Amino acid sequence: MTDARVALDRVARSLLAAGLEAVEVYLKIGRSRRAALGSEGRLVSLHRENGWAVRASGARSSLFCCGSGELPLSGPWPSPDGPSLRLPGPRPVTEWREPAVLRAPLCVEHEALEILEACERELARGLPGARLLQATLEDGESDSQVVNTRGVEALWRQRGSTLYLEAALGDDRVIEFVGGSNARAFNPRALVRRIIDRLLIRRDGSIGERDRGAVLLAPPVAVRILSTLLPLLLGDEGGSGSGSGFGSFMAEHGALGSKHLNVVDDGRLANGLFSAPVDGEGVPTGKTVLLEKGVLRATLGHGAARDGETGGAVGCVRRASYRDIPRVGPSHLFIEADARMSPGALLADLSRGHYFLDAMDAGRFDLEGDRFEITVGGFAVRSGEPTRTISGARLSGRLSQLLGGLEAVARDLTFFPLRGLLGSPSLLITGLDVNGKSRF
Repeated sequence: MTDARVALDRVARSLLAAGLEAVEVYLKIGRSRRAALGSEGRLVSLHRENGWAVRASGARSSLFCCGSGELPLSGPWPSPDGPSLRLPGPRPVTEWREPAVLRAPLCVEHEALEILEACERELARGLPGARLLQATLEDGESDSQVVNTRGVEALWRQRGSTLYLEAALGDDRVIEFVGGSNARAFNPRALVRRIIDRLLIRRDGSIGERDRGAVLLAPPVAVRILSTLLPLLLGDEGGSGSGSGFGSFMAEHGALGSKHLNVVDDGRLANGLFSAPVDGEGVPTGKTVLLEKGVLRATLGHGAARDGETGGAVGCVRRASYRDIPRVGPSHLFIEADARMSPGALLADLSRGHYFLDAMDAGRFDLEGDRFEITVGGFAVRSGEPTRTISGARLSGRLSQLLGGLEAVARDLTFFPLRGLLGSPSLLITGLDVNGKSRF
């Protein structure tokens, strides 16, 4: 791998003529194995990546450029046409114990195909008539370097895998998409069980009656709701970071949600897909408490991430790839679970309400108007027992009630690769409408 410090010296000299003095060089090499099972049969391929990116800024303008292969140390460079930017300064990286999985070899061809074929077998065994339309496993590793003229110099390694499954029963289709640091840890039986449950709900369920009882939301539904809070939690880039859309609610209650709502982002989460000692700018990562007992404590803001002199700042700038401009974003953002509470116990205590397992659309969420609605599927529940299969029901209400009505969280924290990794356990919430009048 090219020495990034040597490259930076050459690149910086070549950019001085354009009035650009603050310069950052990012280098990445990686490889991944992709296995696919679908209409074209079984395919396995190995991909290699060797890319670079340069950012540079003067007092009034900046540039970003990238490419594959070797970094052209003397350009030519594009004309700077972006706003000026401030690169971070150096900060000591706190102790980082590299997980053993980072040195584990990629899945070999037969291992990757076996995971996909196990999913196919489990689906055929568990739900006759269902079809696995597409299954894709990506297993990759990469080494990255970033250096800048303010003194940042960082090198880190990452290892990650994703599994995409698309299945159908009749005209109904569902998708499961999961990620983790180790492809060998994927559980085909558990993943296919979720697919089967969702397909049966869509086949056998009806919209059901209007109700206003308690609802138990499984992680796939809860994560959809969590994703709507990102504009409140991303600070300077994603929104005001001060509870925009909930100003009056916060003024009255001093909180965004109930005492059971704790949201954190952790760039060093054990076995996390994006775990690393530093972020995409070389700033040390760590755990940031965003919501504590419903109260907004911090945001993931560009100012905190980039200011090398801010002692408490935690790196939160992500690079989707070397081709993308670094942006503030979550790494592993999740609602904290309660290790004492199982989803089964929450269900058993539900005297009247619904247990929703499936988010059937992306939903509509209006932060400013304090309202939401999302189409869901699951079961009507009486005395802790499912009594009727529900499909296509409209769950709606005020967002402030959704957050403030959180009564309990379970221990089944589950992550999904959305923007970064978003995770949630099952949530028990009161005060929402099922099949009420549309608020949009």
